[in-house]
Amino acid sequence: MATVFEAARDSLALGIYPVPVKPGAKRPSCGENWQDLRLTVDELQSYFDNGQNIGWLLGIAPRFIADIDFD
Repeated sequence: MATVFEAARDSLALGIYPVPVKPGAKRPSCGENWQDLRLTVDELQSYFDNGQNIGWLLGIAPRFIADIDFD
């Protein structure tokens, strides 16, 4: 089973920017300007080393991926 850090690293390798999310929460845990966060490989460990969950910045270059929530 991959760790959250490994998932963040792998998603970044695919051009999808990971965002740390506090466990049990639905909002990023990295401050108010999370939508501008573009982590590098060297920065990942400091953001994903303390039990953080992972989210992704979607709908931006280079991967215009969308998330749809059907209720």
